[in-house]
Parts: sequence; structure tokens; C-alpha cells
Amino acid sequence: MTAMRYIPDLVEEKKETLKKYRRIKHALNARMPLSEEDKENIKKSFHLALSAHKDMRRKSGEPYIYHPLEVAYICVTEIGLGATSVICALLHDVVEDADYTIEDIRSMFGDKVALIIDGLTKVSDFLDLDAKAMTAINIQKIVMALVQDVRVILIKLADRLHNMRTLASMPEQKQIKISKETTTFFAPLAHRLGLYAIKNELEDLALKYINPVIYNEISKDLEAIMEKFEPDIHRFIYPIKRSLSEARYKVEIKSRAKSISSIYDKMLRKQLPFEEIYDILAIRILLDVPAEDEKRACWEAYSIVTNHYRPKPGRLRDWISTPKSNGYQALHTTVMSQFGRWVEVQIRSTRMDEIAEKGYAAHWKYKENFRGLNSGANMENWLNRIREMLGNDQNPDAIEFVENLLGFLFVDEVFVFTPKGEPRILPNGSTVLDFAYAIHTELGNKCIGGEVNHQLKPISYQLRTGDQVKVLDSNAQNPDDEWLKIAITTRARTSIINALKEQKRQYAPKGERGLQRIFRDLHIEWNSANRERLVNLSGKKSLLDLYYDVALSKFTLHEAKVALQQTQSNWLQKLNPFNRKHSSMQEISIELSQHLNDAGSNTGQKKDFIVDPFCHPIPGDDIIAVATLQNVPMIHRAGCKKITEIEPSKDTFVVKTLWNESSDQNYLTGIYLDGFDRKGFIFELSDTLFQELDVNIKSFDISADNGVYACYIMLYVKNTKQLQAIINRLKKVDGIKKVYRINNRSDIANKVD
Repeated sequence: MTAMRYIPDLVEEKKETLKKYRRIKHALNARMPLSEEDKENIKKSFHLALSAHKDMRRKSGEPYIYHPLEVAYICVTEIGLGATSVICALLHDVVEDADYTIEDIRSMFGDKVALIIDGLTKVSDFLDLDAKAMTAINIQKIVMALVQDVRVILIKLADRLHNMRTLASMPEQKQIKISKETTTFFAPLAHRLGLYAIKNELEDLALKYINPVIYNEISKDLEAIMEKFEPDIHRFIYPIKRSLSEARYKVEIKSRAKSISSIYDKMLRKQLPFEEIYDILAIRILLDVPAEDEKRACWEAYSIVTNHYRPKPGRLRDWISTPKSNGYQALHTTVMSQFGRWVEVQIRSTRMDEIAEKGYAAHWKYKENFRGLNSGANMENWLNRIREMLGNDQNPDAIEFVENLLGFLFVDEVFVFTPKGEPRILPNGSTVLDFAYAIHTELGNKCIGGEVNHQLKPISYQLRTGDQVKVLDSNAQNPDDEWLKIAITTRARTSIINALKEQKRQYAPKGERGLQRIFRDLHIEWNSANRERLVNLSGKKSLLDLYYDVALSKFTLHEAKVALQQTQSNWLQKLNPFNRKHSSMQEISIELSQHLNDAGSNTGQKKDFIVDPFCHPIPGDDIIAVATLQNVPMIHRAGCKKITEIEPSKDTFVVKTLWNESSDQNYLTGIYLDGFDRKGFIFELSDTLFQELDVNIKSFDISADNGVYACYIMLYVKNTKQLQAIINRLKKVDGIKKVYRINNRSDIANKVD
């Protein structure tokens, strides 16, 4: 993916720069009148950014100043931020890219702007760290600043959105790396902050670069669907709008399609082709009513919708009575249209819609005007949970912190209640133990179980929405390592780890004396280097853990001998990064292509590559090779979800490559088919596969229920052309309703392998 070549025109660039700047001021003034101080500071920040970036250009060739100007405009128009955020957006790269310090910013714009800019400035003084560690440290820095001022992450999201919109000019490897980082961290964070439009766009743009083939296919299919059903959507909306108008509601109804990334995600999760995703179409009903009438109005609108169209059972979602943790409120239902497709209907007030579109920033616009909805409480609860993740440790491990944060971002939630009826929001899968720690750390440390809906439950019991929980505790109880397998919330796990550390510290003197005796018996010198070596060889996380196990006789002289039996050379090879083979990206790409082209089909040959058992790529598929400098490359289909889960590293390479089409090797893949059972069907299917098509089948799994069957077949083929020929032939067999290739279906693969 490459952008058109940019040809600079200094006069036009100056005009465009001023145009973008004036556009920001106009958007700000449209929201609220600016004070003279704000006007002066915005002007000053613009000129400072202009000076700092005057000789800089983006990869596209455009002046760099376009970027902060666009970020500032996104902050105002798409997130709803004000003057301070515009100042910070204009200056967000000044410290990182020019000869200015945070103290310079503080002296010119004050403490608040300096705090935000500091949070937006990447860490750059850890040159010995790999890419994963650097990314983790920078994310940790952003989150630490976020809990002091949430505008840090809102501006960062605007920055990332503009970078994704202009990613075409970057090298392909950079596009993939930035896109993966976006789907892993920034899109889920936008979701958690209630910025749904930004979240969807980030995910769509990331998919565009991670898997352009899939993106383009779905985009084309989606465009065709919308064009086909546009007249029907207007007919669908008309009776609803007429009835709401007759009920004297001021209403706006919008139609939209499901985002490309969400369609793809559903295709993967449900293992369905695009044609069988039936909830692609949606409408949004926006009611302009006073805040105190919102709930009644939304339910009345729901009644009107279901008077006209039959709702799908079990598809009503009430997020008005119980808002999501990011403040999202709406009624969702799915109804059958008069043109034979399911249509999702979202019903919300204009206030709810602004919060859904602009997330956290919009909460505070309504905070003072309508306290009854407590619009900011859930968001503050969410931020408090992030503060708890940071804990009391001033120097938490960055990678561990980010892993915890990512787990926190992705999970759904349950709503549970204390004995007094106070609501608590916890991640889905939370246990009685998590609930206890959510109340108080000491209550968690002494928890022995709970009464859930007046029934006795163990600490491991997983809570469900609506449960009322009373924690049972005992002074004789203390946390142990098994609790880490039960607790899922960061607060609980951090509290347990801290309690275990304290216990281990108490055993440290005894463990140290025991380890000294082991060293003496093995004639090993007692020094820090040898102690650290034994920690690594024994697989312990720290010297404290080793002392603890020695004190409890879990690590004895025998275990020490076993650990030390590893050869000195192996140990040095494992620890010394300078012994590793290094190679350039170009060399790795050539090596991987050579692996694929030279790979023979003769049995007994050493394999030059491994075919991923998750996505089962075959010749004809677009493929990507993934390898480290030490390992044989693994071949994935370009759309394989596992690729997006690979951690970026200087020793990990993700390279597009090609099959050797002349190879006679057979590859494993899978197909799914279903339809209506009939007498003789299995015989005809078997005859078609074995006699006519001469297919080599690894496994065949068919089940029937009330005349309907489902069949999963794992088979060997040479390429996609042969597979498509098989599918086309099977479609002609009487009784087969649909047949398609299994894509990334690990549970099916495990079932039939």
C-alpha cells in the first residue's frame, strides 16, 4: 500500500497550514466562547509548534505541522475537548522532536499543560531495551499520566487516529507493527473510554493494513449490501418515524452498517461466511427529550418499534437502567424487517448519543446539569481501578503492567451487590475473592468464602450479574499461591502478590542460611553472580522466591544439583545475547522465501518451515511467514488471528512470502457442510469424495439431529484451486445446503484432528 508521491509547494503549504489552524479556532468558538487568555495561549502554542517543526516533513512528504493541527482538530470535533487540549495537541511532539524541555513548556503554559505534555512524550533514554519493553514503558507512562488527567489518553487517541489515517506512506513492516499496536491497546482503550466511533475506525484501519485482502473483500461486499438495501431501509424507518412524530417526539433516525472489523470478528467467532452475517444493518433512534424524561421516552420508542416489527427473542439489551462502565446508555434490540433481514435498532437520547460518540469528555458536560444519572461515576470507578493497578509500587515492571492492563481492557463486566444493595462493577469471571478485595484489601486477605444470594459459596465461585454477596472472613486466614489461580482482578492479584511477598520476606533470613549450606555442600562460591545463576537455572522468578522455597524445604540440595547439571556453555548461550545470530530484515526475507521454495515433499527430509495448525494455509492462499532468529519459520494465512497476537521484537520477523506452486506436497485443510438428511446421503457423499474426487481424508465427523446434519471434514489438498473444485462439486450433491472452508477454527480442528 503506497500513497501518491507528494510534490511540495511552499506557498500552498503555508495557506493550508493557516487554513487548518483557523478551522480549529472556528470549531472551538462554535462550542463555547474562548477567553482572551485561551486565545493567546492557542496562538502561542501554534507558533511554537510551527517553529519547532519548521524543517520537518512526514513520510508522505507533507509538512510535519499538518499532523499536530489535525490532532487538535480531532480533539475538538470528534472527542469534544476544549482549549487546553488543543494547546497540548499542538505541542504534543515538540519536546520529543525539538530542542525544548518540559520545564520550557511549564514556564510558557503552566503546570497543567506541562503535565499533559509530559504524559504524551515518549520515553527515549532506555537504549538497551528491546521493542517490546520500550512499547510497554511508553504505554505505562501514558497510563500513569492518564490517572492524573484523562486528557492525556484522549489526545493520544486523537494522535493515533490521525497516524492510522495517514499510514499509507509508511513502510509495510511499520504499517503492520503500528496496526497491531492499535488493535492491542489503543482500540480497546477507546472502547473503554466510550469513544465507539474512534474505536471502530481504529480497528477498521488496522485491519486494512494487517489483512488488506480480507478488508477489501468485506468492504466490497458491504458496499453492495448497503446499495441493495438502501431503499428498503428507508421503508423500514418510515413507519417508526411517523409513529414517534405522532407521539410528539422530536426524533432523528440514522441508518448505518456494522463496521468492517466487527463483521470480520463475527465471521471468525461464529465461523460464518459474509453472506450469513444477518445483523449487518442497523438504525439509531435519537430522541431529543429532557434528561428526566429519557428513560420513559426510550421505552416508549421501543414499544413503537416492536408494534411495527417482530423482535428477535433474547436480543433486548437494557443499558439505560444499568449503564456500561464507560457510561454508555441505550436500548438495543434486533427486529425482523419487511424485506426479510434482521435489523439492529439502537434507541437513545441525544445526551446518551453524545456520550456514546465522545465518551469520557462528554460526561462532564452533563455532570452538573443532571446528577440523577450519575454520569461520571462509572467512569471514575474505571479510572480508580487503573489507579489500583499502579498500586503502591513506584517502579512496577512495565511489561507485566501492560499485560495486566490489556487483560483488563478486553473483559466484559458483571454487576453485583453488597448486602446493603450497593452496586459493584467487576470484570466478567470475577470470584468471591475478587469481590472481597474490591471491598477492602484486608477483607480480601482474610476471606474464607461468601454468602451469594444467601447460599454458602467458596472463594473460587464465579459471580454473575445480579448476585448479592456477603464476604465471610477469618483472622486465621492468609493468602497463598493458589489464590493467584482464583483471582482475576488486578486489585486482587496485586494485593495477593504483595501479601505473599511480605510472607516471603519473613522467611528470607531462614532461606538465605539454607542456601548458604547448599552452596557450601556443592563447593560453590557464595556471591551474587552464582546466586543469580541458580535463580535462572531453577526457573524461579527472583532470589526471594528461591529463599522462600529453600526455607520451606521445597528446594533442597537435590534440586540444586539437578538445576546445575546444565552445561556451562548452554547456560551462557541462553543468557548472552551477543552469541545470537543477527541478520537484517532483507536477509531474513530472502531466507524465508528460500525455505518455502526449496521445501521438498519427500518424506524424511528436514522441514524448512512449519504450517500453522490453527489456520491450515495451503498453496494459493496469501501467506505470511513468522520466525525468530533461532526457529524454523511458521507459515500463516494472511488473515490468521494469531498473527495479531505476536509480540513485536527485534528477533521476531513477520514477512509476506509466496508458495512454490510447482510443489506436489499435500496440505491439511478443513471444510464444513450442512443440510437436510435423507436416506442414502452418507453413501452418496462418501462415493463423491472417495471415488469421484479421490480425496485423501484425515478425519470425517458428521452428526444429525431431527433431520438436519452438520459435517466437519479434514482433508489433504495440493492448493486452493483443488479445494475450490471439491467445494463446487459438493454443492451439487442433493441435500447439501451449504459448504465452505473452515477458517481459523481451532476448536473444530481439535475436535476432528
